[in-house]
Formats: sequence, C-alpha cells, structure tokens
Amino acid sequence: MLSFFKGIIPVLLIALTFLGCEHVDANDGGELECNIPFEASDYPASTVSFSSDVAPIFANNSCSSQFCHGAPTPPSNYSLLDAESALGPGNEAVQLETCNITRGDPDNSYLIDKLTGAAGIIGEQMPFGGNPVSSAELTTIRQWIIEGAPDN
Repeated sequence: MLSFFKGIIPVLLIALTFLGCEHVDANDGGELECNIPFEASDYPASTVSFSSDVAPIFANNSCSSQFCHGAPTPPSNYSLLDAESALGPGNEAVQLETCNITRGDPDNSYLIDKLTGAAGIIGEQMPFGGNPVSSAELTTIRQWIIEGAPDN
C-alpha cells in the first residue's frame, strides 16, 4: 500500500504543475492595475508632498514604524515607507480586488477605507490600537491622492 502512495505522489505533483493554480500575490499585483505610472499632466498641480506632508502623518501615527507598515515584512505585505510602496496593492486590497491607492480617486482607495473604518474593510480600522487620524490629516492624505499620489 505504501508503494502505491509513493508512486502516485509524483503523478499528482506533475498534474498540479500542468493544471496550475491561480494565485494573486500582492507583489506582482495580479490582474490589478494599481501601479499606474504618475503623469503630472493627468492631475491637479501638487500642493501636498509625500515626504513633507503624508509620510509624517504615517510616522506620527506609528503606521510606518518598524513594528507596522514600515517593517521589513509589513502586515498584509503593505508598506507605507515610500509613495511607490503605498500604492500597493497589499494582500487585503488584492483579496478585495481593489487598490490601496487609486491615483486621483481617494473614494476608491482602500487606504482611505482603512483609515476611516469604512464598511467592507478586512480587519480593523487603522492605525490599529491607536487614535484614528485626524480629519486634517485625512484631508491631507485625500488631497495627495487627488493630486495623483506623486512620489514627491
């Protein structure tokens, strides 16, 4: 009986290889088009800077700390260390078939949903275990997304 299982395992592995399994990994973005290149002419003039305005909001709320979305292996495979990484998609956004940031459209950006605790998010409102971002901070992040979420 044991020899039967030893013989069938290679056959099953070969069959699985040819049949394949569809897997969407946040690193490759799957079918999502979240990392659309920034074209300044497509968005309003920048008044909000990621490095000067948005990144400090994430830092002040511990979102980009080494224990959260600034870690080498961040939760949900979603990093907030730089503008390009913030575009995502992280694992939760992939699971929901959305983008963490939709350039020009904060109302269709999962990051805004997570920060506001909107219905339909996976897990908890962010920042987890802390106070929600202030309305002024949220306005700044929303404006940055309206302006195309540039890496500036």
